[in-house]
Amino acid sequence: PAPVVAHEDPGLLMNLSLRARLTILTAALVAISTAALGTVIYFSAQSIQTERIDDALASEISEARVRSLQDNPRPPQDGIFVTVALGRLDRDGGITQLRPAGTREQPIPLPALTADQIADATREPITITSDGRNLRVAVSSHGSGDASIVAAARVDRYEQRMGSLGTTCIASDLGGTFVGAIIAWLLVSGAFR
Repeated sequence: PAPVVAHEDPGLLMNLSLRARLTILTAALVAISTAALGTVIYFSAQSIQTERIDDALASEISEARVRSLQDNPRPPQDGIFVTVALGRLDRDGGITQLRPAGTREQPIPLPALTADQIADATREPITITSDGRNLRVAVSSHGSGDASIVAAARVDRYEQRMGSLGTTCIASDLGGTFVGAIIAWLLVSGAFR
């Protein structure tokens, strides 16, 4: 009897026509390149947005009139949304609110912070969750009396924008891959006539 020779399955890709293989390869290259570009765009935008929020916190701290706000607290004006809440860090670690964020009708108070969060936010702004809201928080010394000022801003709109950007990047990647595959199929079909 003749020996039995096992035939290896060449795989799904090798069973396809040359046109189909070239189209799949082109679509894969388009998908990889657009995914890489989308990733770079997403993380660049995330970095820029976070930097803008951090700059706004630093600006609010540097411009804070602590004594004036302490002696005469000012709630937000009607119909105006204040993006950054301000407070003064007390010697006992508590926070005295100087100005809430939000609107007069819906004020957003400063979050309670742990000693570790205060220490971290003193080095660089941090993101925390308080009462179901994500907030970016910074703590910095301010003025001649070296009062420590706490500034906090909601980041939920920023997170919504980043979610939209992520969705757009994914949709663009899928659309670009689909269009690239169609163009590749047409070019390959035209070349093999």
